Amino acid sequence: MEPEGAAEETGPAAREAPADPATRPKPGSRVSAELVALYAEFEAHRRGGSTEPFAPRSTLVRVRNGAVLVDCFAAEDGAALRADLEALGLVGGATYKNAVSGWLPIAAIPELEGLVSLGRAAAAMAATGAATGAVAGAADPDPEPAG
Repeated sequence: MEPEGAAEETGPAAREAPADPATRPKPGSRVSAELVALYAEFEAHRRGGSTEPFAPRSTLVRVRNGAVLVDCFAAEDGAALRADLEALGLVGGATYKNAVSGWLPIAAIPELEGLVSLGRAAAAMAATGAATGAVAGAADPDPEPAG
């Protein structure tokens, strides 16, 4: 198991992201500001040519193996949204009513805006206990390594 925040940039997570700025998520869209910022940070890391695995500045955003743990809400049908997210590379997906959670390749974040089935997408944030330093959250097994 890799330490939290470590990422391996291979497979679907490392595919080329759309170069057209018009296809990138914008703040105020159906994609949360956290995901927009994570994608911008990820792209800056890739453009910088670093050989180090990507690790976000925020310790609350869960990133592993080039994917981010997301919570998404369907515009109408949770099953349709899950199928669309899986087509973008979502692994470890779980659906409850209109909510879908799972590991989405960071490089797929710009593609979220094009999903008609999506109502809202956000990073699944870790909750910390201020007094104890404990971290609470849903079970978060590592996404399958791409390859």
